[in-house]
Amino acid sequence: MGKVKQSTSARLRNYVSEFGSEILSTDRFVLFCKVCELKINLEKKFNVSQQIRTEKHVKSSKSQKDQVQRKSQQLLTNQPTKSDFNKDLCEAMVAPSIPFNKL
Repeated sequence: MGKVKQSTSARLRNYVSEFGSEILSTDRFVLFCKVCELKINLEKKFNVSQQIRTEKHVKSSKSQKDQVQRKSQQLLTNQPTKSDFNKDLCEAMVAPSIPFNKL
């Protein structure tokens, strides 16, 4: 019995699941590299794996990772230091049962 050919959309979904959804995406007709922002020729699996090994893809992938790391570092360093004044004031008013509407 002969080999049954997969449909194009099934092949594309297999490529996305094999190489990762953070790298590839598909709309059932086109295979798209998210890193390089390129449409990939889907005739053979070799074309997909070769695209992922290209210098442009490797550089773009590295720069995306660096950018994500820089953003996370900025978020950690830009957090304002919170003073304990608000918490202390609230505890001071709640302890002797002073209602907030009297403030």
